[in-house]
Amino acid sequence: MTLFSLILVVPIVLAALIIGWAVRFGRRRARLLRIDESAYPGLVRLRSTTLVARRLGLALGVLACLAVVPAGYLGRFALTGPAVASMVTILALLVGQYSVQRAATNPGVAGLERRSWTNYPDRRSVSMVVAMVGLVALAAGYTTYAASPDDLGRTGRALRTVCSTTVWVEGTTTQEFSERSSTPFPGSFYTVPMAFAMAMLALTVIAALVMVGRRPRDGSDAELVRVDDALRRITAEGIVASAGLGVAGSIVLVAGSAYPQFGNAACTSANVAASYVLALIALGGLLFCLRCLVTVIVPGDGTPL
Repeated sequence: MTLFSLILVVPIVLAALIIGWAVRFGRRRARLLRIDESAYPGLVRLRSTTLVARRLGLALGVLACLAVVPAGYLGRFALTGPAVASMVTILALLVGQYSVQRAATNPGVAGLERRSWTNYPDRRSVSMVVAMVGLVALAAGYTTYAASPDDLGRTGRALRTVCSTTVWVEGTTTQEFSERSSTPFPGSFYTVPMAFAMAMLALTVIAALVMVGRRPRDGSDAELVRVDDALRRITAEGIVASAGLGVAGSIVLVAGSAYPQFGNAACTSANVAASYVLALIALGGLLFCLRCLVTVIVPGDGTPL
């Protein structure tokens, strides 16, 4: 098989495998939370509203991302798009849930208990999101370090590389140096606003999970507690998955825009290595982004993992 054939076939095969995995993962998750609809009509409404809010929030998040990416001088806020989209999705989810919260409660009915916001998010999913935060910090940290001012002196907006070439002149060898520049490059001009947006996303996630944990409960009988806890886990799952979308999307934008520029400046071994590593990081971010997208669209049934 020729190199050209590999270039054509490998992405197609990889895309087919990814789509097949996404379909299988989605089908495995598609289990609706069972509720006694006659006994708990308010919880039924809360369940349906929560599911609708996830998907509506995702759509609003995509629109927010499309609006933010070209914003700012020279697209300075481009890398903040995924984080902004995640915050919009999370806020829509919370608004949807709290809009019908009163329908799921009865005045004067309450149970005495202590609940923590850390009880409901899945720890494995949280750990994966934290690992992705580490990856985006690694990628953005390196591109920020490698960036240079552009031709108009704007800091952290270009990738400059000095390449040397060995030339034979009258039987002797000399070194000729040439400078290459590539812009826009994800240096501090773009990564600083992204870091601020990621910090805001982290605060939004924590605040949202606290609100989920503190939402009032309508009584304390075993069945109601089971269903209500499951709904809280479903909401927490959506919050964590939405945050994962923002983090993974940021990885794809940073690493995906940087690795071809390092590849085009592959006259140094450091640039070659950076190109391959960033390409792998971008692929990992893309796969995790797909996983989080499926989780948001196809929620689980709230069963503890």
